[in-house]
Amino acid sequence: MIDLILHLLLFASIYVVLTLSLNLIIGFTGQVSLGHAAFFGIGAYMGSVMVTYMDLPYILSFFFAFCAAGVVGVLLGLPTLRLRDDYLAIVTLGFGIIIEIVILNIDYLGGPDGIFGIPSPVIAGKKLTSKLDFLIFNWTIMGLTILFMYRLTRSRVGRALAAIRDDELTAQVMGINTTKYKILAFGLGAAFAGAAGSLYGSYIHYIQPQNFGLSASILVLCMVVIGGMGSIPGSIIGALILFLLPEIIRYLPGIIKFVAEHLNPGSVADYQKISAIADYQNLIYGAALVLLLIVRPQGLMGKYRVK
Repeated sequence: MIDLILHLLLFASIYVVLTLSLNLIIGFTGQVSLGHAAFFGIGAYMGSVMVTYMDLPYILSFFFAFCAAGVVGVLLGLPTLRLRDDYLAIVTLGFGIIIEIVILNIDYLGGPDGIFGIPSPVIAGKKLTSKLDFLIFNWTIMGLTILFMYRLTRSRVGRALAAIRDDELTAQVMGINTTKYKILAFGLGAAFAGAAGSLYGSYIHYIQPQNFGLSASILVLCMVVIGGMGSIPGSIIGALILFLLPEIIRYLPGIIKFVAEHLNPGSVADYQKISAIADYQNLIYGAALVLLLIVRPQGLMGKYRVK
């Protein structure tokens, strides 16, 4: 049970970093991105190739994963961030699909089979072998990410991003270089997504292109929207809810069994009926999301509704 909890907390930290990175682009800057998982994948593959094929230190691979995804984000943003709304959404959606197809067709990256046997990180001479070691490292990165986002959004840059989100034309009239700030937000968001990808690959020791496709982009987008766009606590809560809810539903019969056996040893027969809940986990999950968006269209902690 403790291993399961640590495993869930580890994945939750990765998704929190990933959700915060997308929230910087969508929530704080107001730019649509439907291909964010591509940056997640670029970071995962960059980090994994450097430690698996090149035998480089993990910290160096983490840095390059961060920078590579950020550079790709800037290169994508330069020609596309002059577009708005639906057009930008289509371009970013296409970018995500292209990256997945490109990775699928590169033999050096393992093609559809991906990369196996990614070694555990070595931090300050200590190899991370236990889930507790990974948890401490990942939560440290998550804490630094939250601190960075908090400081950024309350700085002069953050106020410029908020002005662009609220009204881009007015921001231009006020003398804000909107293109520069949008590219900066896109690059930083992509870089932190790459960092999350590096954490992901080093923890599960195996990556494949399907992990970074459209479904992953939609999942992260839902985390931002459910938590509330433009809210750091909202991103954390949205990531935790959307990641943990399916796991809770999946393990709910086991939890009920554990409690029932301790309260009433003769209740095993009842567990058989209760275990049917797991068969409807996708239905329960979807219904909960729809209900939440009806009740709170701006998200749990957000101030801005989805346009």
